[in-house]
Amino acid sequence: LKENLNKPSFWIDQNSVEQFSDKVVDKYEKYKQKNINIKSDSAKEHKKLLLETKDLSVGYQYPLFSGVKFQLHHGEKIFVKGRNGAGKSTLIKTIINSVSGNEGDQQIFAGEVKYGEGLRLGIYEQEVGQKLLKKTLRQAIFDSYAEFNIDINDQGVSSLLGRYLFDPEIDGNHLVSHLSGGQKARLQLIRMFANKPNLLLLDEPTNHLDLPSIEEMENALINYTGAIIFISHDKYFIDKMDGVVVTI
Repeated sequence: LKENLNKPSFWIDQNSVEQFSDKVVDKYEKYKQKNINIKSDSAKEHKKLLLETKDLSVGYQYPLFSGVKFQLHHGEKIFVKGRNGAGKSTLIKTIINSVSGNEGDQQIFAGEVKYGEGLRLGIYEQEVGQKLLKKTLRQAIFDSYAEFNIDINDQGVSSLLGRYLFDPEIDGNHLVSHLSGGQKARLQLIRMFANKPNLLLLDEPTNHLDLPSIEEMENALINYTGAIIFISHDKYFIDKMDGVVVTI
C-alpha cells in the first residue's frame, strides 16, 4: 500500500476477473486487502456427528414442512433449499432453539432434532443488535466475548481486529453505528466465531453486502474446517460453498 501507484477505483470480483488483462489484475492485487484469517482448532473433530434430524415436521399453526431428515458431520456443508415461505428459516430457528433448550414460537409436530456432545453453534446475524450500535467496535468485541463468558484482553481484541481487516488503532475506536455494511458484516463474523463453533448456521449471509464483503465472507467460510448449514439465493455463493442439498 505504500507503493507510489494509483489505487484502482473499482472492485474485481472473482466471477468477472477473466474479463480483465493480466496487467490490470496484477496491479489491482497489489492493493487488494488480505483475506480474513479465521483460526480454527477443531480439526480433531473430523467426521464427528454433530447434528441429526429425523422425519422433522415443524410449523406454527400448521406444519410448514415435513419429513426432513439428514445427518451432518464435522467438515460437511448442507444447503437448505426450498421455495419462499417453505420454512427454511424456521428450520434454522428450530435447530437453534433445540440446542439452546428454548421452546421458541415454532412447534415441532413430528420427528426430532438430535445433536452430538460438544456441539457449539455459531450464528450469523444479518443485523447488528441495537445495544452494540452505540458502542465502539473494540467494546462491541469485548461484549460479544462476554456473552459466552470468554475472557479476552485488549491485546487479543487488537489481534482480532487485524485478522478481520480492521485497523486496531483507528477502526477500533469507531462507533459500530458508523461502520460500513462490510465492516458490520466482519463484526458479525467475529461474533459468530467467538465461542469457537464447530457448526455455523447462515441464513442469507450475503444479503445487503457489497462485492468485497461477499468475497471476504466466501473465502473465510471456505477456509473454515467445521460444519455449515446455510440458506441463500445467491447462486455464486451457493456454487462456491458446494453443500449437500436438503430440500424442504
